Amino acid sequence: MATNAIAVRTVVRDEAAAALSAAMLNRITARAPMAGEVGAPPFFANQRRRVVTVNVVRRRDPSQTATLRRRFERAVRRRFLSLIRRITAEVLELDGFALEPAGLAAIATNRKRFDFPRRDEKVAAFMRWLQAAQRQEILGIAEGVPLSTAAQSAWTRTYIETAYQRGIADAGAKLRAGGATVDPTWVSGAFNRPVHADRVGLIYTRAFEELAGITEAMDKAISKTLAQGLAEGRSPRDIARQLRDRVQKIGITRARTIARTEVIAAHADATLNAYAEAKVEGVELEAEWSTTGDAKVCPVCERLEGRVFSLRKARNMLPAHPNCRCAWRPKVVGGSGIVLNWRAISVPRALSTRNERRRSRPPRALSGAHAHRCSGRARGRGSP
Repeated sequence: MATNAIAVRTVVRDEAAAALSAAMLNRITARAPMAGEVGAPPFFANQRRRVVTVNVVRRRDPSQTATLRRRFERAVRRRFLSLIRRITAEVLELDGFALEPAGLAAIATNRKRFDFPRRDEKVAAFMRWLQAAQRQEILGIAEGVPLSTAAQSAWTRTYIETAYQRGIADAGAKLRAGGATVDPTWVSGAFNRPVHADRVGLIYTRAFEELAGITEAMDKAISKTLAQGLAEGRSPRDIARQLRDRVQKIGITRARTIARTEVIAAHADATLNAYAEAKVEGVELEAEWSTTGDAKVCPVCERLEGRVFSLRKARNMLPAHPNCRCAWRPKVVGGSGIVLNWRAISVPRALSTRNERRRSRPPRALSGAHAHRCSGRARGRGSP
């Protein structure tokens, strides 16, 4: 791990400055006596120069997508919080199940959307409403748009496309740093090449399907929780609280993991596709594993740091797990004199085969005790 030595030099000119300097130093080192205290070092009395050295870990983001991942997470969280507000309004504020006494219910609202004679009918009515709300709030699908075509215009597309574009730009910059000659049009014209348009379309679909899968898992838990709450005669407040808990622990937790993981997956896919194009043009290169190099890197990724793989072997290795933050960097071994210009590039057929489509799914996002520690915010399975 890279470290920087930071030297803090403080010169004391009078007693007031001495007290201020001591207070600043106390925040960096173990408690040092203030000026005038028993055991105060000669530094305060003699106004000598003192140097305090602190070792600080320098972190790096090999994919340069940390800000994008946070933005994607915030967007996902906002959508689930909006769904929570709607659930609370229907169950508690509008008394949708007519659980309040008749007088209170009449004052609260006349909208008893889920007030049916049998509990199973109540649950079924609520689940129909919830699924429609999820399509609008979580998936962002307009009424009547089929799920099969929604992925290509979903709100998640913006983040996936940005991550992919950054992957291509990062590949171009790293190829130059590795000795290759890269024409600017090779990066700017990437989406005009079929291989990239095809691959990023697959990632749109995959991210959308993962998000839809979360809503399905959430539906099962909410249906069970609601049925149990109605059977036990719980109050609207208790039922609303339990449903909010299901959305937070299943929906928000898993969706944030998907947001982080899919950005890394798009970036890794873009870089390998760019490297494969360069190889077709004659640049001999391999893919080198690069971690963030901080204390949160898991043992598995730490052992892979600096390992070099063929492009075929590297395919689908990243992300290595949910919340992975690793990336590929190129190791140019020959052909650095070739100019990479997108107009001359032919498309490697192997990149868009049906088998590649099947193998292109990253690890599924996990929740709770299975979320990975490598993210810093979610805990995870055994690897970063």
